[in-house]
Amino acid sequence: MLVEARPVTKADFDTIVEVVDSWWGGATRNLVHPIYFYELGAMSRVVVEDETLVGFVFGFLAPHAPPVGYVHIVGVHPDYRRRGVGKFAHD
Repeated sequence: MLVEARPVTKADFDTIVEVVDSWWGGATRNLVHPIYFYELGAMSRVVVEDETLVGFVFGFLAPHAPPVGYVHIVGVHPDYRRRGVGKFAHD
């Protein structure tokens, strides 16, 4: 089993748009704005297990001293909750 945290790709972004409403249990798709791929994708992260998307975090660090972070939206596949996916994305 290979678990990896990495920057979001266009394919990841498209998948997130498709699954976010079901992962969150309601209309959330409008929070998954393209800016988090096209402009801030290097800072946004996905967690994949054996090439399956299991989590994501969209946000960014502002260039302040000390750095200030903004987390916009987080999603974890319902079957992977309480398994450390969020912690893995942070490492």
